[in-house]
Amino acid sequence: MVLAFDDDDAPVVIVEKPEIPPSDYAVTGLYFYDREAIAMTRELKPSARGEIEITDINAAYLQQRRLAAQRLPESVAWLDMGTPQGLLDASQLVAAEQRKLGVRIRVPEQVAYRNNCIDREAVARIAATYGENDYGRYLRSMIEGA
Repeated sequence: MVLAFDDDDAPVVIVEKPEIPPSDYAVTGLYFYDREAIAMTRELKPSARGEIEITDINAAYLQQRRLAAQRLPESVAWLDMGTPQGLLDASQLVAAEQRKLGVRIRVPEQVAYRNNCIDREAVARIAATYGENDYGRYLRSMIEGA
C-alpha cells in the first residue's frame, strides 16, 4: 500500500500496489482499529482473491476522514517477515544489532518505562511474572540502577 499526504500531513489517498505511486510512503503493517472496523468489513466486497483487503478497510476510514497515519523517520527499518526467509533474515538482523548495542530492541516495557507510562514498581511486577528466565532478568536489569 502507498499513502499520500496533503500539505497539512493528513492522509488523502491510499492505493494497493499502484503502477504509479502517489508518493514514496509505503504503509507498513501495524494497524490499530476501533470497534467499528469489524462492522466496516461487513460492508466491503471481497477482492479478486476472494478476501477482504486491509487496504479497503483503511480506505473506508480515509473516506470517513478518520484515518490517521504516522510517518516513520528514515532511521526506522521496516522488515518484511511474511515468508520464512524474511522472518529468519529479520531475526538474524535483530539478534546482531542487540549483540552490537548490548540492549534489546523494542521491548514494550522498556519503551513504556522510558516514556514514564509505567513506573519502576510496575516493571518489577511484570518482571516477576517471567520468573528467572532471560526476559525477566532483562526487565529487572533495566530498573536496578534507577
